[in-house]
Amino acid sequence: MKKTFFPGTETRKYLVLLLRPAIVGTVGVVIWYFIHDYIAFVNEDQGIFEPLLGIIGIAHGVTASLQIQKVADQHNYIQQALYTKNKRLFLQYQCLRINPVIKLLLFVFSIIFFTIFLFYPFKSTYTGIIVVWTTMFVLYLLWEVAAELDDPYHGIWKVSLTKIKEIFGDSIEEEINTKI
Repeated sequence: MKKTFFPGTETRKYLVLLLRPAIVGTVGVVIWYFIHDYIAFVNEDQGIFEPLLGIIGIAHGVTASLQIQKVADQHNYIQQALYTKNKRLFLQYQCLRINPVIKLLLFVFSIIFFTIFLFYPFKSTYTGIIVVWTTMFVLYLLWEVAAELDDPYHGIWKVSLTKIKEIFGDSIEEEINTKI
């Protein structure tokens, strides 16, 4: 039976994954909308923000992409271990996590981005709304995907303990190094 993208629980899972970033983007726009007239710098100071956005954007993009690739690889190795019934490979990759310092760094970059857009002197309110919403949506979506992939036992792409026991036997539960 061929699976389609739209029907079923898979689509609901992805919609839920997209819902939180959409809400965060909307909250960011509401905050920006009500305070941008009071705290925005004049257009002449716009040159201050462009290099700052570029530097932080590159640093955030590289860091986020490396971490998402790391957890995506971890997820792929876990799936490969389950498919090939390779217990050693499973145990090796099931406990890897994104370093909390890297998570903090990504969070700080995201806050700096939002703060810069709070002060940015957009010429049009509509441009500000679009840019702030899109930026907040993308930043939070990156966070969500990394967090979902980082924990193989919870979330959208989880591996169930029942499936693990089915493949490796009941003794595997004692060897798993994470909280399930």
